[in-house]
Amino acid sequence: MQPQSEDAHFDVEKIDLDFYRRASPSQKLAAVDALNQAMRLDILKEHPDTSEEEVKLMIAERMYGKELIDKVRAELERRKQK
Repeated sequence: MQPQSEDAHFDVEKIDLDFYRRASPSQKLAAVDALNQAMRLDILKEHPDTSEEEVKLMIAERMYGKELIDKVRAELERRKQK
């Protein structure tokens, strides 16, 4: 089996994959929600005065990459200026 992540140890990745194979849909959603909450708390710890909109953009940037979210930020700014 090829590793899916460059920064996760192979054994840890195998445990994660085994969990997701066995987990019910509600368990999978709960795991994703927990990861999203952890990411949100991490961002708020690093940037406590950040607006809700910016927190959402920072989460999206971590998930989808800076290049795409920079385009989203530019579009949001353009809409605010109208």
